[in-house]
Amino acid sequence: MNKSLTQSLLLTTMVGATSLSLAAGFKINEQSASGAGNAYAGQAAITEDASVVFYNPAGMTKLKKAEFTAGMSYINLDGRFKGEGTNRTGYSLEDEGYSENQDFVPDVYIPFMYFAQPINDKWSTGFGVFTPFGTRTDYSADFIGAAYADETSIATIELQPTIAYKVSPQFAIGGGIDILQMKNRQSKQQDLIPYNPLAPALSNEAFMGYENRSEFTGEGWGVGWNIGLLWDATSSRTIAFTYRSEIDLTLKGKVELEESENVVVFNGAGFTTFEDVSDESAEVKFTTPQSATLSYAEYLTPQLRLLAGTTWTGYSSFEYYDIRSTEENPGPVAALANLGDGYLVHVVEKWQDDWAYSIGGDYQYTDKTLFRLGFALDQSPINNNYRIMRQPGNDRRWLTTGLNHRFTSDFSMDFAAAYLFIDETQLDEKTYDLDDNENVSNSSIQGTHDVSGFGVSMQLNYRI
Repeated sequence: MNKSLTQSLLLTTMVGATSLSLAAGFKINEQSASGAGNAYAGQAAITEDASVVFYNPAGMTKLKKAEFTAGMSYINLDGRFKGEGTNRTGYSLEDEGYSENQDFVPDVYIPFMYFAQPINDKWSTGFGVFTPFGTRTDYSADFIGAAYADETSIATIELQPTIAYKVSPQFAIGGGIDILQMKNRQSKQQDLIPYNPLAPALSNEAFMGYENRSEFTGEGWGVGWNIGLLWDATSSRTIAFTYRSEIDLTLKGKVELEESENVVVFNGAGFTTFEDVSDESAEVKFTTPQSATLSYAEYLTPQLRLLAGTTWTGYSSFEYYDIRSTEENPGPVAALANLGDGYLVHVVEKWQDDWAYSIGGDYQYTDKTLFRLGFALDQSPINNNYRIMRQPGNDRRWLTTGLNHRFTSDFSMDFAAAYLFIDETQLDEKTYDLDDNENVSNSSIQGTHDVSGFGVSMQLNYRI
């Protein structure tokens, strides 16, 4: 069996490429409705509610009472792909009957919950439960590119205990521990016997379509840390800085074929039958990106506040997505991959560090109602030279609005809405060996992704 064929048989490709949030990459920005209304501009420099646990723990020192915040964001992205491709004999996928231009991004709900409490006039503590990273795309079984990507899913939950100390009336410092769980599912369809009416051995119409489906599932835990600084430069101006560390995870799981018995494969010269392709224990080593945020907030009048911020995210740490066998003696799945060293999948990513910029403001319309507005520009970290079907992301801009309404002195609600504008993305996917040399194959997929969407967020805040 030739190398390009066996690599095309294998199983899954890359982790979390299509962000379900309005941010680029696979970070999730939607950690509060109060922040969403301003496009998260200046969030590290203001203390609106208990969500300050996430944005800047140093801000907890400004809370006068214990506070609980909980809410949810709903994200609706519409993703379409229009393109063409060939199977590994060079025959057109469109002529084989595959479809295109479908919506491949399911709707998602992103919950969050925070608690913060002053201990005394110097110390404060808090705790957050939220989803810092995530993605999900799901192409149909007859999609023209399903041999490159079927389902992609990353689900995370983070527990963040925090503590803060007021160094002086103008300056505070805070930090916390990031305890992260990640679950990853990647699948793709398998065209084990490519159809080609011009090749006698492959001209049977029974060979049209995909013959099998492969899937990796894995999960793991990791620990990181964060720190925040808060400085009231004047009575009306605040500047803040926060940093989040990388988190190293090992996602342990398995790779499996949907049909594992009597698997028939066309190897270029004839047909080969594998009587039993057993599940293979496997793992993915994954590192979440570090990030740093600088925030600015200033009251221009007692009612009007200007907010701005920028965030750097170190996505350059994401160079490869590799699935490796953890079997003492790698089985038939590893043999099919034909990559060597127990590799089941090797995907070149080589993402780049990115920057996000945001500006916004809020206006205290009445004693009980505050309005918000924001705009953000978020660069894509994806390297155009290594873009794959699971990665339709590109530079994006989003416009947001929101409000806070206080029902009593201790109870309030926030609501926000955002619309996403994203550039069209050109795709020409390739595969590589372990030395990052491009594989030569008649199999190809080219086209354009077009993604747009909107999101809404709501949260409740209660002072105890």
